[in-house]
Order: sequence, then structure tokens, then C-alpha cells
Amino acid sequence: MRHEIFSKFKKPLIFLALSAAAMAAVNCSSPENIPIIRQPDKSDPHSSEPQVNDPLETEDYLVDDTPLNTNTLLMTDPTPQQLVCRRMPGSNLVGELTYLSQGKPVRVGNFTQNGNIGACEMARRAARKGVACVESGSGYNAIKLSDKSTVKSFSSKFADCLAFTQNQDLSMSSSSPRLQFIDNRELAAYLKHLPNVADSQINQIIHSKDTIWYDEDSMVFVYQDSFGNPTGPEGLRANRVAYDVGSTASEPGIKALTEYFELQTFKYPFSITAGRTDRGNSEAIYFWQPPRDATGKFVPVVWWKNGSHWHWVFPVGTVFGELLLVRDGSTSSEWYTHELRTRVREIDHWRTDIFRPFPRAVDLSQAIRKYRTNWESTDLKQLVMHLEDNSNLIPGRLDSKSYEKAVPSINGYYDKLPATKDHALIRTLLKKTTFKSAMNAEWKRSGDKVSFAPSTEANFHIVPKKYIAGLLENTEKSCARCHTHTGQPLGQLDSRAVLYGEIWGEDQIFTWHPFKPVSEMYTVSDGSRIANPKLVEAGLLLQKKPATNDPVYRELQKSYQPIYK
Repeated sequence: MRHEIFSKFKKPLIFLALSAAAMAAVNCSSPENIPIIRQPDKSDPHSSEPQVNDPLETEDYLVDDTPLNTNTLLMTDPTPQQLVCRRMPGSNLVGELTYLSQGKPVRVGNFTQNGNIGACEMARRAARKGVACVESGSGYNAIKLSDKSTVKSFSSKFADCLAFTQNQDLSMSSSSPRLQFIDNRELAAYLKHLPNVADSQINQIIHSKDTIWYDEDSMVFVYQDSFGNPTGPEGLRANRVAYDVGSTASEPGIKALTEYFELQTFKYPFSITAGRTDRGNSEAIYFWQPPRDATGKFVPVVWWKNGSHWHWVFPVGTVFGELLLVRDGSTSSEWYTHELRTRVREIDHWRTDIFRPFPRAVDLSQAIRKYRTNWESTDLKQLVMHLEDNSNLIPGRLDSKSYEKAVPSINGYYDKLPATKDHALIRTLLKKTTFKSAMNAEWKRSGDKVSFAPSTEANFHIVPKKYIAGLLENTEKSCARCHTHTGQPLGQLDSRAVLYGEIWGEDQIFTWHPFKPVSEMYTVSDGSRIANPKLVEAGLLLQKKPATNDPVYRELQKSYQPIYK
């Protein structure tokens, strides 16, 4: 995910590159090799009374106090995070690619063809191992960012240059109908410390080689603009486009887009994954497991056009999930899962769940006491005392601003955990503790003051820095506050924005779409909504509108009128 402030060129954290020895390590066991997970007790899992099946009594492991070896750490490739692609001021969407080196920002090149800023953004996303594509006359060169020397030249095929720098095979395997979006080497870095989950179905899915993984860079998060013609173009827009256009516009109706979009994305509450604010030390990747029919074939997503807008509906049994990760506090460390969220498609709703290693503050306190018997003589004492004190909640507010009409602002409470130097304990707890459902759980309560998840100012803890999920209830209703607005025209929220698109997503899923990533999606051009050939090849798209009583596909009730031009 991008986290730089483009106008100020804030220097990002420098990541450690993948080591050759680590590239092949993927924590993706086949379902039959998944360890048996003890099912949670059927009594209230969030009661303050001791549980018969207390996970701390059934889980025994040693804390891994081995010092991190920075020479063998497995990390995602840092190159895309060291590049910035911005729209040149006063230009017609000309893209400028800048390399944020250890010294000062260095301009790599301008993009004036193949979608201009779109080509620039695609070059950034495909850059690997310090090599990126840049324009060279009517063709392209793959160059070393360190000295701009040419590695290989390409006449006119931009896609060939991107494939060369990315150096990955995202096609389906010939041995099985497996589709993948994230490069296997980078997926290995994210899943290296994948924990077990108490829900056996979800546990099997996240460890299965059949599960499809994607992220913002590989899927490209987009919204539809279905209100352009006859006064303007219609098409697919990357989430960054509206800010690019609005920030340079003089016409008030277009300038208003900056009230709904910020650099790279929608503004809260439709921006990045709920709860995340620290994009430097946290990450989100997503998984999707389509159901299969009796013959083993994927049951496809159905999609159809309603006027100028494309709708889609997922079949019953579809599973989507978000894996939320935090990076160890140093700049050369690994990813650890701190939360997992799932949505399972039922015929008339999505069944939602949230999994955390410690749904309640007392759970973490008990774990520290159990696995660090000397806790009272270290800085863990301050942490334990804080966890067991319910009077230290801090008021907070999540302001929806322009989206207030759709999603009202939230007032609540944070519980900011003190830092600890015992990173070995945090790492072990995150990778060894079985994640349990936190649905309907309260992290900490003091009278009518409630926090639903912890936060912290520490660079590494059981949650990312400045985590805001403490203000978000762990309920179906809370999740639906935002998800029911997928596909809603912005003009229904603000008459000034009537000509400019919809909230991203469909069928109450924000991050998935059926379209092929093309450079034109970074512009305001027509005709960019093209079916993704990978999905078509895998049999995952079927163009039809489901019948009212279809037993597999059912349109969900919307919180708005789905009226498009």
C-alpha cells in the first residue's frame, strides 16, 4: 500500500528485499495437512467468567527468544514502495515517476502515452528488484533505478516491459485450475507466520493452496463512473483518479471530488480496510474462495449491465476475507497477522466474523502472565497493569465528514497499550496463538465506556500503530454500515457530484471487481470496463441477471436506490 504524502515526498521506510533462500518458503499446506483445531466452547466465549475450554489451558508453546537474523528475513519487495507516481501539475494527466532514494527524490521519467498517468502507475506496481519501466521515445526501457542504466529495451509493447520487471507468472497452473493474483514469492512473505483459526472452515481456507489471494497492487481497487455521457466519458476509474482530477479542477462541481477522495483512495469511511491508518507498518491482503459444483468446477460470479452500471452477485458459499498484518518494529522485519475478517455469502446476507488472538484485554494479560513468568521484573508489568485496569479508556471520534449522510460519525473509546521491548513475546503470541472469534466481544469496558479493540503508539505490538478499530463494534450491524453502500452513486450524497461515479464495490464487497486492469482506468476515458481474461479463463464469470428466486444468486437489499443513467 502507498503511504507517502506526494506533495511533501515523505521518505518511506526502507524495506529489506527478499532473500534467495526464502523465496520458496510458502506456508500453504494442503487441507488434509491442517492440524486439528479444538472447537471453542459453546458457552459465551466473551464472558468474564473462566471458560471450561480456556485456550490458554489448551495451548502450550515456548516463546521464541531467538534474535532476528536480518540477513535471512523474508520480506516483500520494497521497490514499489520506493516509487511515487503523481500527476504533473497543470498537465493533461501526464504521469511523473519519482524514486525516493536514501538521499533525495529523483525523477525517473515522464509518461505521455498508454494512458499517461495510468502507464506511470502500472510501471510503479510492476517494479521489482530496483528495476522499473520508463518511456523511451516511442518504446520503453527497463532501467536500474540506482543509476538509470538500461537493462533491456522494448519497442512498443508496454505489457512486455511490465512482465519483464515484475518477473512473475500469474497464469493458472497447468496441473490444477488455480488462479492467483499476488506473486508467490511475495505471498510467501505475507503468509510465513500464518496462524491457526478456531473456525475449522476458515482455517482450512487460509491454509489451502486452492485459495485465491489478491491485494491493492494486483487487483487495483476501482470504482465505476456511470454518469459521464453525453456530457463526458463513462468507464472504470482507479480509486486515485477522482482526487487527481478534482485537485486540479477550477469548476466547483468537479473540485468537490476532493471532499470525497484523498490521495490514492476514497476518504473515510470508504478508504482503506476499516481500522487501519498506519500504512507504513501495516498491510492488508485479501482472499477469495469461490464455491465449487458437484463436478469440482468453480461456481461463477454473475454480472450484468443496468443502464450504464455493471452489477455482480456472488454465489451462495463464496468466502471473502481480509488478512490484516503488522510489521515487526524495525525497518528490516517480517509480517505477522494480527486480525482476520471473513464474509461468507448466504442466500440473503453475508455472514461476518472477526478473528483475533485476544478478543479481550484479560486474554492478553493472562497470556503474558503464563508465558513470561518474570513479567513483573520487565516492562511487561506496565502492560499487564494497563490491561487489567478498565479505567484508562480514551475518548475518540471517527468523523465521516462528507459521507455523514451515508455513514454517521462514531464516538467511542480507545485503549492505547503501552509499548514493550519484548518483541519476541509479541511475535510468538501472534503466530502461535489460535485466533478466536471476536464477534460481539468487548475488548474492555468501564461503565458505559467501551473499546472493541486495542490501539497503541508503539511501532510493533499486537495491533498496528494508531489502530482505530476500538471505535468499531464487532457486530454484523457495524460491518453493514459501510458495506451496504457499495455501488451507490455519489450524486445521491451530494448534488454537485452527480456526474462523477459511484462508491466502489458491488454486492457488499469493496475490494473485488471483474474487470481487467488497464492503464486507461487511471484516466477519465470511455470503454475501460473489460472482463478480466483470467477470470473468464477460470470459468469465474457468467453474464446474466439472476432470477428473483434463484437458489444460488440473490440480489441483496440496498440502502439506496440503484438508479443509473
